[in-house]
Amino acid sequence: MTPNDRMGLALKLLGHLPLLKRLLLVVEAVFPLTMMALGLLGAVSPDLAIASISATFALALVPGIVQCYMGKLGWSKQSCTMTGVGLFSMSVLFYYTAFVYGAPLFLTATTTMMSSAMWLVLLAQAFKYGKAAPAESPLDHVTKVGDTIPADVLKNALSPENMAQLQEMAQTLFGGGRMFGNDKSGDEEEE
Repeated sequence: MTPNDRMGLALKLLGHLPLLKRLLLVVEAVFPLTMMALGLLGAVSPDLAIASISATFALALVPGIVQCYMGKLGWSKQSCTMTGVGLFSMSVLFYYTAFVYGAPLFLTATTTMMSSAMWLVLLAQAFKYGKAAPAESPLDHVTKVGDTIPADVLKNALSPENMAQLQEMAQTLFGGGRMFGNDKSGDEEEE
């Protein structure tokens, strides 16, 4: 097979990329469930089942790492810190349990450490590429939404007839009260 043949094959595969993505999504969803079932049935050790599922967590982060690198983006520092350090702590405890008590958790500890490392890479990217988001007040959001509504639609929606109808609907739904112009308090209604 020549290099040109390989390039042609790669281009043919790229043409089927949407189908391959869907197929991969199905495989990614089925694999952890299959490993869980095999572990519960005793076909594989619980350590292998948990480690396999944990490895999928680490592999699932690879597209995020590539996306952050290519787009010079950073994920949430808080999420990356809590998850990365939490997984690191769990892996240390898994290793401790495996070596001190002899529990069969070595593979689980290793894949959990691998997931921790991936989250910590995302954390490093968050610090490297993260930029402070511009502060936006709720009023800015309301004015942006109002700007996208045509003037005649807004005028019609705020007409006195529509407002009266909305107030009647609110009274029907919520039973009146001072909020809707009915000055009866709850004590007067009971008498």
